[in-house]
Amino acid sequence: MQSDTTVFLGLWIVQLTVANFFIAGFVELFNTIWRQAFQPDDLPPSIKRHRRRTWLFLPIIVGGVMQYGGLISGRNTAMFINISLFVLVIPLLARNNTTVTYLFRCAILLGVWQLTHLTNWFMAPSIAGNGVLLLMMLLIGHYTDEIRYHWLPAMATWLTIALVFWLTIPDHVYHVPMTPLLRGQAITIFLAMGSLATSYWIRRQQELIQTQKIQQLADYDSLTNAKTYSHYQRDTTGLFQDARQSHQPLTLVSLDIDRFKQVNDTFGHLAGNTVLVGVADTLKQTLETHGEQNHIYRTGGEEFNIIFPHKSIDAALPIIEACWQAVRKSYFTSGDDQISVTISMGVTQVVETDQSINDTYKRADSNLYQSKQRGRDAVTVNGHTLHTDHDLSTDADIHTFFTQSIMTVIDGDPILWGNELLLRLYDKDREHWVLPSEFAISVEMQVALINKVLQTDVNTRLGLNLTADQFQDPHVSDVLCDFFQKTPAIPELGVEIIDVPSLDVMAEISQNYHESGITIYIDDVGSDNSYELVRDMLPYIDGIKFAMQNLRRTDSLTRIQDRIKFWVEVANTAKITFILEGVENQSELAFANHWAFSSFRDTTLTGHRCQRGYRVRCETKVGNSSQSSHFAN
Repeated sequence: MQSDTTVFLGLWIVQLTVANFFIAGFVELFNTIWRQAFQPDDLPPSIKRHRRRTWLFLPIIVGGVMQYGGLISGRNTAMFINISLFVLVIPLLARNNTTVTYLFRCAILLGVWQLTHLTNWFMAPSIAGNGVLLLMMLLIGHYTDEIRYHWLPAMATWLTIALVFWLTIPDHVYHVPMTPLLRGQAITIFLAMGSLATSYWIRRQQELIQTQKIQQLADYDSLTNAKTYSHYQRDTTGLFQDARQSHQPLTLVSLDIDRFKQVNDTFGHLAGNTVLVGVADTLKQTLETHGEQNHIYRTGGEEFNIIFPHKSIDAALPIIEACWQAVRKSYFTSGDDQISVTISMGVTQVVETDQSINDTYKRADSNLYQSKQRGRDAVTVNGHTLHTDHDLSTDADIHTFFTQSIMTVIDGDPILWGNELLLRLYDKDREHWVLPSEFAISVEMQVALINKVLQTDVNTRLGLNLTADQFQDPHVSDVLCDFFQKTPAIPELGVEIIDVPSLDVMAEISQNYHESGITIYIDDVGSDNSYELVRDMLPYIDGIKFAMQNLRRTDSLTRIQDRIKFWVEVANTAKITFILEGVENQSELAFANHWAFSSFRDTTLTGHRCQRGYRVRCETKVGNSSQSSHFAN
C-alpha cells in the first residue's frame, strides 16, 4: 500500500512538472504569435494574416492532440485532459478577441467539455456544471483584463473551472477510473498551470507598463512635452508610406530658434529652458487653433519639426505663417526678464522622387538653412524665401571682420600681400569682440561686413572663410561672384574651406568662383584634411593651408616639419599656393626661412587689436615658373 502511494505521488510530481513546463512554453508561444499578429511592426500583411490564423487555430489543434493523448495514455489520461482543457481556456483571456472569435472559442471549449462528460450529460451535476461553465464564459468575456492581470480574480477563475470540471466528470473517462485521489491530483495540477500562466501575464504586464514609461520618456521631451526624435522617426516613416500609397500630400516643416545660444549666454540656461517650453507651447496652441493634430517634434536642442499629413504646402502655409508670427509676437518670462525670440523655417512636401522621408527632410533642412542665410526670422518654401523682416544693419552692429595681414618679403622689404578676414562678435556684457560660436552668417551679411572693411582703405587681396554649407550653396557663390566683379577696390578675393566637399560639388562650384576670378583654398591640410581627401581636389583649387598648431600637441616638431615638406612638395607639383600657419618661435621661423627664403613678423588688423603672430610669404621657383608660398600664423 505504501509502495502504491509512493508511486502515485511520484507520478503526480512528474505529471505536475511536465504539465507546467508544457504550459509555460505554450503560453509564451501563444503570446508571441499574438504580438506578431496584432502589434505594429515591419511584418508584411500576408504574414500577419497567417499569424492570426495560427493564433486562432493553434489552441484547437493542441487541445485535440492532448485529448488523443488522454485516450491512449492510460495512467496519464488526467494530465493530458487537464492540458487540453487549459489550452482551450487560455484563449478566452486573450486580447483582440472579437465577439465572433470569442464565441467560436467558447463553442470549441464547450464541445470538448461535453466530450469528456459524454456518459453523464443529463445528470444533475453535469447540467449544473454546464451552467457554471457558461456563467464563467460570460464573466471572462466581460472582465478579461481584471481576471488576467490580478491574482485573486485569476485564481478564483482557475479554481472554479477546475472544481466544476473534475467534480462533475464521469467515474470513467476513456476507460480510466476517475478516483477521488486522481480528481484531487488533477485539480492541483490545473491550479498550478493557472498560477504559472497568471504569473507570466502579470510579469509581462508590468514589463509593458515599464516599457511604456520608458517609451514616454523617449518619445516625449521631458522639458517641452513635444515628441522626440525617436518618435519623429517612427511617425514620419509611417506617414510617408501612407502618403505614397494613398497619393495624399504631406508637408514637412523644419524650424530652429534663432540665436538660441545667445539667449542661454545672456539670460542663463533656465531662461533658455523657459524659451524652449514657451516656443513649443506657442506652436502647439497655434496648431490646435487651426484644428491640427499635435505633430510637432523636438528633434534637436532648439530644433523642431512639424508634419502636416494630407495637406499640401498651399493648404498648410497659412498655418505655418501663423506659427511663425505667433512666436515672433510672444514674450517668454524668466524671472524679471521678458525674452522675445524669432524662428527660421524651411518648408517642403513629399514628391514622387522621394525614396524615403529622409529625402523630404533634407529639402526642408536645406530650406531652413536658406532662411538662416537670408538673415534668420524667415520662412523659406522650396528655395523661395517668402517672409523675412530682417534688417542687415542689426547684425552689422554686433558682427565685424578683423583683418589680419599677410606679408611678402621682396628684396628684404616687407610688402602687404593680402588680408585674412576674421569674423568677430561683440560681447555687450564684457564690451569686447569675441570669437563667435556660429560662423554661418548670411552671405548678404558677409558682403555688408566686407564693405565696412573697404571703408578703412583696405585694398589688397582678401581671404574669406566659408563653412561647408556656405561653400556648397549656389546662392552664396552667386552673391560673392557678383559682389567681387562689381567691386574694383578688391584686387583678389579668395574663399577658404576646412570641410572638403564631394568632388562633384567642388568641380561645379569652383567653376563658378573661378569664372569670376575668386580663388579657393583648402585649410588645415595634414590635420583635418588628409592627402587622400585633398588629392583629387587639387585641379580645382588655388592653394592649401597647413596649420602647425593643430598638430603641436600630438606630433614632434621634426614630424611636423616632415609633413610641411611633404605638403610644400604637393603644392609645388600642383602649382598652387602653400600657406603655413602657426609659426610661434624663432626655431620655427628659421625653418620657415629655410623653406621660404624670407621672413616677416607683424600683425595688422582694422579697428581692433588682436593676437600678434607670424605671417610669411615668399617667391619660390618651380621649373621655369614662379610659384607662391605663404607662411602664416
